[in-house]
Amino acid sequence: MSSTGRGQPDTGLVVAARQGDQRALNDVVAASLPLVYNIVGRALRGHADVDDVVQETLVRVVRHLPALNDPAAFRSWLVAITIRQVRDWEQRRRVALNRDAGLDAIHNVPDPASDFAAITILRLGLTDQRREVAEATRGSTRTTRNCCRSGGWRRPACSRGPRSPMRSRSPQATSPCGSTG
Repeated sequence: MSSTGRGQPDTGLVVAARQGDQRALNDVVAASLPLVYNIVGRALRGHADVDDVVQETLVRVVRHLPALNDPAAFRSWLVAITIRQVRDWEQRRRVALNRDAGLDAIHNVPDPASDFAAITILRLGLTDQRREVAEATRGSTRTTRNCCRSGGWRRPACSRGPRSPMRSRSPQATSPCGSTG
C-alpha cells in the first residue's frame, strides 16, 4: 500500500481503485479509515453511533469512487462525504428527539399484553363453567339413572324430570324421582 505521509492514499492507488482493482480499493479504504474515524469521533463526541457513521461514510466512498473526477482531490472529497454523513446523522437524531406524539395518540396503540390477559381470563372463566356443568351433569345423571332403574320415571315423566312430593296428586308418598314408596 502506498500512501502519502498524512494518511491519504496516493493518486495512483485511487486511480486503480476507481478502475475496479479490489486490492487497491481495500488499500484506499484502509488508508482513509483513520481520518474518517478522527472526524466522526470528534464530531459525535464519542457517541455510540460513531462506528455506524464511519461505516456509512466508507460505503458511500466505495459506491461513489468511480464518479470521482479528480483523484488528486480524494482527501477533500473524503472529508466532504464524512462531514455530510455526520450532518445527516445529527439531523436524524434531532428529528427523533423532537418527534412529539401527543398523549392522545398513545391511547390508540393496542397493548399486546392485554390480548393475552383477556384470553387467559376468558379461558379461566370457561374452565369454571365447564366444571360447574360437569358437576351438575354428574348429579343429574346419577339421579336420572337411579330413578329410571327403580321404575320411578316413565317415558312422559322422564322428559319433565323428577317431581316434587309437594306436586304429587296422589295421597301416597312419592320419592323425589316420582316413584311411589
